[in-house]
Amino acid sequence: MKDINGEWFKSTYDEVICLPMLEMSCGNIEYIDDYFYLYVYGTGFNDRLVDSTLQWSIANYVKTKMPKYTCNKKYDRPVMVKQPAIE
Repeated sequence: MKDINGEWFKSTYDEVICLPMLEMSCGNIEYIDDYFYLYVYGTGFNDRLVDSTLQWSIANYVKTKMPKYTCNKKYDRPVMVKQPAIE
């Protein structure tokens, strides 16, 4: 996704990608009780340490000024969850 200047976002990728996906999901989201996404802060390459001001400004833009996506009816259906086999 690109910013208002047509440039790719340089930080805060998780919010730039995940928030629009949630908006398009029509509420079909599910809690996963397991590790799925792991932040590693000790590398020195995380957004907060590299440029926290840029990170905050992009997050603020995405949450408050970026056009919102509408529910994509393609995904507006009952969630299919596999149940464990009964033995």
